[in-house]
Amino acid sequence: MKKTILTTFLASMTVLFSMAQSSFKIMDPFGMDVTGTTVNIYDTINASFSGNYYVKNTTSTGVQTKLRKEEISNVAAGQSSICFAGTCYGSGLYVSPCKNDSAGKSVLMTADFTFGPLYSNPAATIRYTVYNCNNLNDSATFVIVYNPSPAGINNYALHFNISEPYPNPAGSVLNLDYKVSNKVVSSSIEVYNLLGNHVKTVDLTEANGTVKMDVSDLESGMYFYTLQLNGKGVATKRFIVRH
Repeated sequence: MKKTILTTFLASMTVLFSMAQSSFKIMDPFGMDVTGTTVNIYDTINASFSGNYYVKNTTSTGVQTKLRKEEISNVAAGQSSICFAGTCYGSGLYVSPCKNDSAGKSVLMTADFTFGPLYSNPAATIRYTVYNCNNLNDSATFVIVYNPSPAGINNYALHFNISEPYPNPAGSVLNLDYKVSNKVVSSSIEVYNLLGNHVKTVDLTEANGTVKMDVSDLESGMYFYTLQLNGKGVATKRFIVRH
């Protein structure tokens, strides 16, 4: 039975490459920018995943765009397919035809993956890239890693979204937006320094909102924060404190 996975993300700490000159941003259903990140999606073996994302034209002019999928690893585990700008394609198509993307508007893209019944590997990885048809150097990309659910983590606990921190670097207050399932019993943000020492906990009392974290008491340097759901870490990002 197909499940539509709207938001089960673990953003990678590695940026794929600079998108500073890109005419596009790739947005998740909650409006968060996932361009240049790695998104982890979890569910059970034999599941079919269908994730919706939005390609936003950030320019003041119309652009013709196309979508490319690149199967990176363990794709023999199942079948992948894409939909772009209202048209869906079979698993054998890797680059869509060019579509019109109006200025300031968004085009829907859907990334589908179905695990096979004999699948035993831990993950399948696919990169999705949107190109300007008239300038192939103008692009935006992100990666999805399709995972069977880790043992001991309930599926509902993996339905979450957490933004990049802002401002970054931060001097006094660090902000981050989040959304978790209302079925999660406990959730928190745990902060660690570069040595792995735990330095701060922020308990999340609502299913969604914005955390305004006081970092004025932290020494200048790099830190990591982990979103914990029901006592298990599900997403880690980094930030810098600069006084």
